[in-house]
This record gives sequence, C-alpha cells and structure tokens, in this order.
Amino acid sequence: MVEKTVMDAIPVQAIWSLTAGTDPESWQQAAGLYIGGDINSSPYERANKRANNFGTFAGGTQEALANQNIVQALNSPSASNAAIVDKNLKIIYGQASIRYTYLLDRDLTSDPQLSTVDHRAEGQAFYRIIAPFVKQSDASCDEFLTAVFDEDKGDEFPSGAGGYYCLAVLCIPRALGLTAAELGTLEGTEDACPGAPGVAFSTPVGSFSTTTNAANEAAVSVTTGFIKDLLSDQAFAAAEAAYNGDATLSTLGSGSGLSGPVFTQAQAYFGSGSNFNEDYLSYAFARSSAAEKMEMVEKTTADAIPVQAILSYANSGANGNRADWDKAGALYIGNNQDISPYGRANKRARNFGTQVNGEAAINQVVLQALQSPSRGNYDTILNAIKVIYAQASIRYAYLLDTDLTSEPQLPTADHRAEGQAFYRIVAPMVAAVDATCDQLMTSIYNIDGGFPAPTGRYYCQAVECIPAALGISSADLGTLEGTDGHCDGAGLGGGSQEKCSGDLSDGQWAGIGIGIAVPTCTLILIGAYFLFTMSQGYRWLPKENAAMSNYGAPKAVSSA
Repeated sequence: MVEKTVMDAIPVQAIWSLTAGTDPESWQQAAGLYIGGDINSSPYERANKRANNFGTFAGGTQEALANQNIVQALNSPSASNAAIVDKNLKIIYGQASIRYTYLLDRDLTSDPQLSTVDHRAEGQAFYRIIAPFVKQSDASCDEFLTAVFDEDKGDEFPSGAGGYYCLAVLCIPRALGLTAAELGTLEGTEDACPGAPGVAFSTPVGSFSTTTNAANEAAVSVTTGFIKDLLSDQAFAAAEAAYNGDATLSTLGSGSGLSGPVFTQAQAYFGSGSNFNEDYLSYAFARSSAAEKMEMVEKTTADAIPVQAILSYANSGANGNRADWDKAGALYIGNNQDISPYGRANKRARNFGTQVNGEAAINQVVLQALQSPSRGNYDTILNAIKVIYAQASIRYAYLLDTDLTSEPQLPTADHRAEGQAFYRIVAPMVAAVDATCDQLMTSIYNIDGGFPAPTGRYYCQAVECIPAALGISSADLGTLEGTDGHCDGAGLGGGSQEKCSGDLSDGQWAGIGIGIAVPTCTLILIGAYFLFTMSQGYRWLPKENAAMSNYGAPKAVSSA
C-alpha cells in the first residue's frame, strides 16, 4: 500500500492537477513526475508493467503505448493533450485494478486457498487512484470493487469469488470510457469468463459454450450475489443502487426487450405492463420489515428477473436467434453459480431429494437442452423452471406450517415474504390452469393480510395443487425432507382428522354432485379458504377481469 501510494497515487494526482491548465512550467513538472529521476520507480514504469500484462505495447517496441501517448502529449500544453494524458492514466490504473481482481479470483478459488493479503492491499492501493472516476460514472461498480479490495474485512469477501474479474473487466472500462482495444487483454484470462464466445460454462453435470457474446448476462449473477451481501448487512440503499447500476440486470427488470408466451402471460396476470418485476422491487424496498425486504429483493433480483429473461430469450432462440439462446444459458448458469437459477435448482434438489451425484437432476436436463436451440428444448427448459420454483413455493408453505404451529409460534415474516417472492414466478402459470389454487397460494403468501385457515395445512394444499397445475410429475418434484406423514391425520381444524394424502384406498373421496370425485379434505381446505376471505370482507374477481396488484396478487375488492 505504501509503495503504490508514493510511487503511483501521489504523483498521478499531481500530474492531473498540473495539466489542468496550460502553464508550460506546470507541464514540465508533470513530465518530471511521470517519467521520474529513477524511471524504474515512476508511473512510466508502471505503464510498461501493465502493458506487458495486457499486450498494449506500442508496435514493435517494449514500451507501453500509454507511455508514447502521454510523453508526446506532455510536450505541448493544451486542453486536448490534457485529455490524452487523462485517458492514458486511466488506462494504466484501470489495467492495474482489473489485474488484481483476477489475482484475487485465483487466490480464493485455489485448493488450498492462497493468501489474499498482498493482492487485496495492492489492488486497493491501485483502485483508489481511479475510484472517484468510476464512482461518478457507475456507483454500483465502485461499491463492488471497494468491497473486493477492502483489506479491513480480513478474510471476508463478497459472494462470487472467481467472477470478480468478469464483472470488473466489464464495468471499469465502461465507467472510464475505455475501449477494449485501449484496455487490451490480461494474460491468462482468455478463458476466464464464461459467456464470452467459445468460453465454456463448466458444471459437474455438463458444460455449455456460447457462440455469441453473453458476458453481460453471465455477470448478472455476480451482481446479484453482491446484492445479497449488501442485503445481509441491511445496506438497503446500496443494494438498490447496485441493482440500478447494473445496466443488464435493471434493463431485464424493466422488461425491456422481453417477449414470448410466458412473459405475455405474466404481464396479463400482474396487470402492470412489462415492468412488473421492477414494480415488485419498488414495493419490496419500501417495506418496513427488514426480513421481508431482504427476502423479496434477493429472490427478485436473483430469480424472478433472470427467469423471465431466460424464458424470453430461450423462446426467441428456439425461433432461430442464437444470440438470445446464448443469453438464456448464460443467465441460467451464471458466473456465480451459487446464486443463479442453476444454484437455486441445487438448493431445492437437496430439499426434495432430486439430486444426481450431488447436483440437481434438473440441471443436467437443462444443460443437455442448452446444447441445441429448438422448440422441444425450450419446452424442456420451461418445465425445469416450473420444477425449481414449484419446489421453492411448496417448501415455504411447509416452513410456514412449522412457524404457525410451533409453541410458542415462530416469526413468519421472512418465510412468508420469501414464499411470495418465489411463488409469483410460477403464479401466472398456476392461475392459467387452476385459479382456485392460485388464489389459495396468493392468500397464504399475502404479507399484507392475515393467515387463512386452517393453519398448519398449507404444505398439503400446495403439494396437491401446484404440481398438478404445472404438469409436474411426482418423480420430477421429489419429496420435501421432513414431510413424511405431514398430511396424514394432523387435523384440519375444528377437530377434523381427515387425511390429505389423496389415497383412494383411504375412502377420503366425496362426490360433489357433478360426477367429479375430489378428496374430502380438499373440499374442507377450499371451503375454509373462502370462509376466510369472506370474513375479511373481500371477494375475488375472476382472474381475467381482476385488477392486479404490483406484486402479483389479484386485488381484493371490498364487498361493502
């Protein structure tokens, strides 16, 4: 830190100051500081070192092109030459900052993990030279890099180690106004960022290579991982800034450029135009409950927004747009696989026993489908999305059962908000087939209302109607851990001991006078649900005519 401050930060700040005017003596002083009495300990030498790393020597020489440009400019004071000095200083220290994100990626992902102390401190010392410019142009990029290089955090790093370079190489040059040619390519990074053409995403269940550039989409998961970190620290304003600052993520959140049957269906369901996810984020950030806010924002940025984009792009890809197909794959897998939909699939597969060799079986299916754009493979990806978020929706119904029936009762804010954020991903699809199921689940997860009766039976309702509405087989869904017997004889309120297993041999089926047999317990559950909504003074409008709230629940209309 001391070396980079005295050799780089202090002289560079002075050079910027001295070249702000056109006084010849000041420019001579700037030249002296840049080249130095000892050229080996000057910014001039730093430029040569970084040019060696990034392949940006002047043609046929071992001298940095930045040095050639700066030295020529310093010979003639003018505003245009000051701009040349400014840009090339940004090239040098942009290169330095980016290089140290890559070195930290390597340190943190090595086995065993390598020490990060020197690279983190060195990166911080370099980055702070350009940080004010980055922050002015892209506050979220600055927030992320400041966290990556924060040596006061000790061993604590942002999520997504291994993907720091991939986000830095996108956002730093963009913030500084540098082209790819001006920056060059850091040695050893040719295959560092999946999503670049021909660079494979590698997973334990297969790989996927894009043929077009989907680097921005691949890096979305690095941003969403950082947003999760900020939410965990309850740094909500910074999390919102990080969302708004990622142009790819925020554009997808607004629905700009998205289309296809799933997107159109969601627009109709939510009734708020193309920006239904961004509307929900605004609603989430405005919540007074930190627990609700954390879960709703995380699951919207990491799941709901990417899922809508994945299905939109995959639909377009199935129609022949290879670039969009690549974007779908990049968003599904991501540079940070822990928080992308790929990672969500793994988490739910662990809960539902649908793993193969420690990975979600559904991920293997998706990776195979991504190899070839087609209508059939789009349908496969769509079904996989349904499985992942059906599992998530059902799981949180069970967690609410546990919360509400515990003695003493446990807090429900986080599980209810998390369940809502997950369920709204599949809610339009459920509603299209089974409006009663959708209204039931919406009520269970309505964070602005009371809990419908009977509590303690939400899982039984969810596991019965959601898979059926989405066309998910029992094999694909699996069985949620801890639920054996949960729907057998646990009581449905009012002393009833009916079973919800749906087993025909149990004699639990009742005719309802129209030639249809349904489980008696289901009649009780649905009846209790409608009694609850009536007791709240509400009635539900038919879905096709309902006014939709900005978070996906049909608005309850007072009967008074």
